[in-house]
Amino acid sequence: MNNLLKTYKFSNFKVVKGNGCYLYTSDKRKLLDFSAGVAVNSLGYNHPVIKKSLKAQLKTGITHLSGSQIHEFKTKLSKLLSDNSNRGDVFFSNSGAESIEAALKIARN
Repeated sequence: MNNLLKTYKFSNFKVVKGNGCYLYTSDKRKLLDFSAGVAVNSLGYNHPVIKKSLKAQLKTGITHLSGSQIHEFKTKLSKLLSDNSNRGDVFFSNSGAESIEAALKIARN
């Protein structure tokens, strides 16, 4: 068994790797991932561009920053998203609660 708090009905398989939209189990099964990180990360698995970006980020020694800090990759991504959407500002959030808080602040102004 494990020491994970039983807040979920855990799967009866162990995921060992991912590629594209598939997960692979310790017993060699290939599964189509329908949950995509439960909407946290729906970018798939093992994508070469994402791997390249992650390697570049890891070389900086920075694995996570608060939302209040500016970083090169953060500003590049915000520009890419803005240029390819409504050309407005971009807000990165960690949760639905944080998103709602930002929406209230925007509405107040």
